[in-house]
Amino acid sequence: MESTAYHPLFQVTQDEMENVRQSYNLDVKKINENLDILEEWFKKQDHLIEALPYIKRDMLERFHILGRGSIENTKSVIDKVLTIRGMLSEIFTYNIKTIFDEFDTFLDNMIVTSLPKINPKDCTRVFLIGLRNADFEDINMVDIAKIFCFIISTRMQYDYVFSQHLIFDFNHVKASIITKLNPMVLRKIEVIFLDSYTTRVKGLHFINAPPFIHKVVAIFNLVLKEKIAKRIHIHDTYDDLYQHISKEILPKEYGGDEMSCEDLSKLMKDFIKSDAGRRTIEDSSKIVANESRRSSIKFNEEYMGMPGSFKKLNVD
Repeated sequence: MESTAYHPLFQVTQDEMENVRQSYNLDVKKINENLDILEEWFKKQDHLIEALPYIKRDMLERFHILGRGSIENTKSVIDKVLTIRGMLSEIFTYNIKTIFDEFDTFLDNMIVTSLPKINPKDCTRVFLIGLRNADFEDINMVDIAKIFCFIISTRMQYDYVFSQHLIFDFNHVKASIITKLNPMVLRKIEVIFLDSYTTRVKGLHFINAPPFIHKVVAIFNLVLKEKIAKRIHIHDTYDDLYQHISKEILPKEYGGDEMSCEDLSKLMKDFIKSDAGRRTIEDSSKIVANESRRSSIKFNEEYMGMPGSFKKLNVD
């Protein structure tokens, strides 16, 4: 792939793409050679072969980037991602008859999005999560997980940078949110984001923090791995935030130079309703491993020892 496909919420310049490739000693020729090898490997994996038609070559290239340019690492990432997606089907499977209205309502009241431009301070992608409506209290962790996983699936088609910062805006958030922070769902999101897709979190940034923020942090500390929990930053001012994330890529509401949160939500809503967004939703439940065709011995060795034994977990 000479250049990456354009998405307004995952903008990547040619120079940024080339910098990623160079960091893994890759060029277009080497990438194509490696993707040919990976496609042939894929065809020989009984438990993965059914997913191959839904993993286009550009998505396979993203897996190769997640695998740090190593063929063997990429195989491991693909196997783990498709396995976890199958284990957590309640998050990756959407009701096509209702999901568009559900996402529409959700995005009218919350902001869950990537920021369009790469953070120039450290070449990372930035995600923003927060409330847009102070009266919205129907916050469901599974719904948040579903839209976040839709964003991850979209990212695998358009993004090229897989290190990130996450901004949690607590403006409008009431203390009752604490009762809705389901640790099990948070742990599942962490497994998807970090353990399977192997993305790197450079920082978790809490802004407009309320008095009860220490209770929220305690829940995050309970769920997150220690090295990630240590990257939580509580910012008293936006100037503190600018030390980590460049002001120029932030929305106007945060003193930035980019489009507003309302415009970002509209971009997300428009994409969800587009042909490409619909395909992402429809294909989501198909990009999974078929465990009935995998060796049970291999499965037990590689996955049943993972924290939580996800086959046994249910979301309330």
